[in-house]
Amino acid sequence: PSAVKDAPDTAPIRSILDTDLYKLTMQQAVLRHYPNARVAYKFTNRSASSMKFTRAAIERIRTHVHSLVDLTLTTAERSWLERTCPYLRPDYLDYLAEFRFDPSTQVEIKFVPSYTDAQGCEWGDLGLRVQGVWAEVIFYEVPLMAMTSSLTSSSAAPTATSTSAA
Repeated sequence: PSAVKDAPDTAPIRSILDTDLYKLTMQQAVLRHYPNARVAYKFTNRSASSMKFTRAAIERIRTHVHSLVDLTLTTAERSWLERTCPYLRPDYLDYLAEFRFDPSTQVEIKFVPSYTDAQGCEWGDLGLRVQGVWAEVIFYEVPLMAMTSSLTSSSAAPTATSTSAA
């Protein structure tokens, strides 16, 4: 059997459980101990001197981020969590079942231009800031990293580069 590769525009996050166990347990703890705490955090590209993005790449990230609004915990996913993770409290699973991402008010995405290459393609940095109630915005970290990573590992038209400007 041959493997079918996703199209370049396929959202890398397709389930609310496309995260890690740490985020689930941390969200439960934050919800219980700091339910109204507000936070803000930003993406830091540790390879910014050598890894740049095109405007198209930033727009693809924006599209993927806004598609998070469609994710919900399915009945089957909740049943799986109840069986597999008994330490996740029923009240937390109720919260997760009602949880919805709200990127239009919680996520700011910017293209920060750096240079234009010889072919006229503009390259730059990703400006990404998340803010809101901690119990809600804690859930963005893994999907945002997956979306950014999917661009740098994609075999699609170049949207991210790991070579510095000439």
